[in-house]
Amino acid sequence: MNSELSSNDNAALQAHRKQANLKLLQRTCRPTINDITVSATHGVLYEYRSSWHKTTQEGTLFVVQEEDSTASLILLNRHSTENFEVHPLTPDFQVQQQAPYLMFKHEDRVWGIYFPIHEEQQAVFDGLQRVVQQLRMNASATMNNTIGSTHTTTTVATTHTVSTPTTPSTPILPGVALDKKAMQLALLSLMQDDRFLTLLHQQYLKVMRTKAAAAASPSPSASEK
Repeated sequence: MNSELSSNDNAALQAHRKQANLKLLQRTCRPTINDITVSATHGVLYEYRSSWHKTTQEGTLFVVQEEDSTASLILLNRHSTENFEVHPLTPDFQVQQQAPYLMFKHEDRVWGIYFPIHEEQQAVFDGLQRVVQQLRMNASATMNNTIGSTHTTTTVATTHTVSTPTTPSTPILPGVALDKKAMQLALLSLMQDDRFLTLLHQQYLKVMRTKAAAAASPSPSASEK
């Protein structure tokens, strides 16, 4: 009974936070934002110019839906009113996942967002994938409708195929050099991840078993005697 109440309280709290964030986005960005697909409590923006450079923009990150069926990526900057946006997201938007970063191209520049919490990075990546896939489906449906409306015969429809919009290849990005603070946050995040701790413990046990087996085995000189 208590666990059920706790679950209900948590759901109510999450709904309240989402509504509060939605109002904040409508006030600070655009009133046309009508839903939040996914969010992260903290992200730090980097730009790649021969090497990675930390920008002055960091804060809460959102993937949002707009009234005109478009979607956007918004980083609300906690340091100033200069927010970072990819608006609108397009069917050819590409994002790469290299934990603890998401990397993408926007306006012919390469960007990276650092996430101190792994689960949030994964959630944002998955959310972006779903949104872009939906945008591609919408674009494909629109193209199909356009083709159908410009031809009067039914035989022509069978001779035209509409593929998902092609996207330019994204260059392979170099490894990201973490500064001391970013590394500290990344390590703290990993230490809170049960899967990482389980893997680390398994590797520790494997090493200990190997050492124990080596110690128990007779040396060649001892066996010869």
